[in-house]
Amino acid sequence: MIFNEKEILANIKRGKISGFRHLFDRYYVLLCSIASGYLRHKHLAEEIVDDIFFKIWENREVLNIHTSIKAYLIKAVYHRCLNYIEQSRLERKMLSDEPVGVNRKDFLDKEASTPLSDLITDELEEAISKAIHALPAECGEIFRLSRFENLKYEEIAQRKNISINTVKTQMKIALQKLREALSAYFPS
Repeated sequence: MIFNEKEILANIKRGKISGFRHLFDRYYVLLCSIASGYLRHKHLAEEIVDDIFFKIWENREVLNIHTSIKAYLIKAVYHRCLNYIEQSRLERKMLSDEPVGVNRKDFLDKEASTPLSDLITDELEEAISKAIHALPAECGEIFRLSRFENLKYEEIAQRKNISINTVKTQMKIALQKLREALSAYFPS
């Protein structure tokens, strides 16, 4: 039986399932409880904790924990939950009917940034970019004017010499198509 943290880490680094199992059994319920407190969603919390354990196992050979394992895991849960919340804010702002400029720095806290969260954010940004580029030409242009240039519907209508209702209709179409295209990233 493994009791101390150094033994647990050493066994995990060597690829021993027993060390990993001990870590999992010791902290899984606690970490799910912490994540649920942040996210208010049991299954999502379990997904995040599962992913953290997966990443630990996947990166076991280069794993360097300089604090206690418990503190490391709690901090990892905190950062992953924070990144999920920020990513959800990005989705809501991107797909809302309010004109807002999209700037990555507006949505991510530099202190909460991790290589994994950066990778996920980059993937999401690429998916959003592809979804916007897939919009019909006129629809995409109106969307970009609204979201990236922060123009009001009236200003877009004047610039494009179209009615405000046409702008509203095109924005509605754009937002619906984006919701559909990005549904895999934001299932709720």
